[in-house]
Amino acid sequence: MDSKTNTKQLFEKYKTKGRDYWQKQQEQTSLKLFHAAAFGVPAYKLFLKQHKINPKKIKTFADFKKLPAVNKDNYFRIFPFQKVLWPKDIANKGLSLCATSGSTGNPVYFCRKDDLALQYSTWIEYFVKLDKPNSKTLFIDAYGLGLWLAGMFTYDAINLAGERGCKVTVIPTGINKVEIFKSLKNLAPLFDSVVLIGYPPFIKDVVDEAAGQGIDFKKMNLRMLFGGETFTESFRDYLVDKTGIKNPYLDMGNMYGCSEGGIVAWETPVCILIKRLSVKNPEIFKKIFGNMSTIPTLGQFNPRFAAFEEENNELFITAGGATPLIRYQIGDRGNVLELNKVQEIFKSFGISLSKEAKSKGIAIENLPLVAIYERNDFSVSFYGLQIYPQTIKLALDSKELLNHLTGKFSMAVIQDQNQNQQFEINLELKPGFKGTAKLRELTEKIIIKNLYDNNSEYRELSRNLSIKRTKPHLVFWEYNHEKYFKSGTKQKWMQKQAVPVKI
Repeated sequence: MDSKTNTKQLFEKYKTKGRDYWQKQQEQTSLKLFHAAAFGVPAYKLFLKQHKINPKKIKTFADFKKLPAVNKDNYFRIFPFQKVLWPKDIANKGLSLCATSGSTGNPVYFCRKDDLALQYSTWIEYFVKLDKPNSKTLFIDAYGLGLWLAGMFTYDAINLAGERGCKVTVIPTGINKVEIFKSLKNLAPLFDSVVLIGYPPFIKDVVDEAAGQGIDFKKMNLRMLFGGETFTESFRDYLVDKTGIKNPYLDMGNMYGCSEGGIVAWETPVCILIKRLSVKNPEIFKKIFGNMSTIPTLGQFNPRFAAFEEENNELFITAGGATPLIRYQIGDRGNVLELNKVQEIFKSFGISLSKEAKSKGIAIENLPLVAIYERNDFSVSFYGLQIYPQTIKLALDSKELLNHLTGKFSMAVIQDQNQNQQFEINLELKPGFKGTAKLRELTEKIIIKNLYDNNSEYRELSRNLSIKRTKPHLVFWEYNHEKYFKSGTKQKWMQKQAVPVKI
């Protein structure tokens, strides 16, 4: 695509084109990109040769789906950086670089080209037009700025949307709260709407501290966009209550992206509707999302931009860019879903998704769906069972705790003096609060209940090992403590090692 792409036609296709159209788009785009990379990208040529793959024999999408997956360890950390690029891009002086966070190993560097930013810009425009097509919108880019993708990529995408005529203005405050509050005070009144965009825990910090800065969100048309991780519907409700956001379906959204492929899925209004309806009924949730016990990020994707596949709950993406990704094993678990099948599931429970959507004032896009769960490597192992951050997030998003805790935590499994495993959770207090015995008792009770409800292995372990041995060890920390909760950084929900601390 280019900057002159007719987004009006694009958005119309989202509503009018059905499953068969988007499936055909995925097949054609994936095969075309594969053949281009197989003959044009030096590293991918060698990769296929090592796996004894003759690209000329890959003629159908069924052939394509049998190709070996690439990932950071077998591809990007093996081949020299310049070899994973298109040859024409190696000498291109207009490229920008970004890096993965390094949370699962050494950072990997990638190139950012305008094509990925242009794709992202269409989603920015889509979100703006969910409000009022001609509204003047201020974006406060509160992602970290620097070599990571999110902040600078978002800045570029918003500007590109503006070049197409979308009435958007961006101020790249980064994670500087002082500048964010200045922008909300001095610039917000000049616009029809304001979009706060950043990592969910950081945006929540801004919301919680705004009143103390003399900012009343209920006097402005506030909207929010998030990225970087999933969150619960209780978390969404909390922000709606605190800010007076008018419509959580139209005025909030979550993006799923990566340094490797840019923004590859978007939480559209119908995704939010599906999540909010399904979490109310465990049977519906299980029918849609399988045996996953945690709330996913649910997004829709345009297969022309980035295409998802799923094998045994592992997600793979195929996407273009300066470093093309062919069946890239992104490291997240998930499911690829068809909208019509989701609608049928709701219908079997007497719920019409189209009627529910109409009652909320939202349109249904017919794009394919992808549900994304925690990374396989983002969990702790406690007596052989896996505990994922999402289960703890769900507990901390309860109304009883949100008045005392920020919702940020970091968990680990440590050994006590007798070398017994101990499940430790470090929790961040809100400013001015202390970790009292009463708060500890309440927090422990809610976390254990959520573990019981959402993790059958934990429930069984507690019955056999005793609740005393399996209950979490809670450690409360003051707000913005340097050890686990340094302000503005992406929250690390788990620690590979933790040092036992005295209560």
